[in-house]
Amino acid sequence: MQKALHPLKVFVLCGSLLAGAAHAELVTNGSFQTGDFSGWTRFGAQDNVLVESTSTRTYAYFGQVDLTGGIFQTLDTVVGQQYDVSFLLRNYGDGPNSFEFDWNGITEVLLQDAAAFGYTQYTYSLVATTASTDLRFTFMNAPGAFHLTDVYVNAAAPTADIPEPASLGLVAAALLGACAARRRRAA
Repeated sequence: MQKALHPLKVFVLCGSLLAGAAHAELVTNGSFQTGDFSGWTRFGAQDNVLVESTSTRTYAYFGQVDLTGGIFQTLDTVVGQQYDVSFLLRNYGDGPNSFEFDWNGITEVLLQDAAAFGYTQYTYSLVATTASTDLRFTFMNAPGAFHLTDVYVNAAAPTADIPEPASLGLVAAALLGACAARRRRAA
């Protein structure tokens, strides 16, 4: 005879699984740890574009001359859901250069002829307007290069008045556990 799981164990297990899924990282290979552009689609000029590693980090190197090019991913998103987007960007070399970050076709960052700067974190809270959202980075840097790494997109924490899916899952698991316990007592 197989022993049934205690309702509290079922409740905790379901809640843990749902909570992890609710805040899962959406970007594939955001730190370029694979050593290549796996998970990304490349477009435009690809001269002088590669993935490099140092003792401290791995990054995508964009040093296109005169023409723009870049990378993007199409993410599965929920319409109306807010997402936290962050990435590290470095520019070594003064203009002419350009960098553009787009979220579903809307430009969030545009740098033109920027002076050199060290790794800088950019962080945004953006709302998905479609069920699939393009995350796009476009570059051109004639005398130098841009470095991009640590690209992350996560569903933002819900507001207090809107229960997140994991919370609803916990309530459902609790109700199922209570029903199972009641049936067991009745039998």
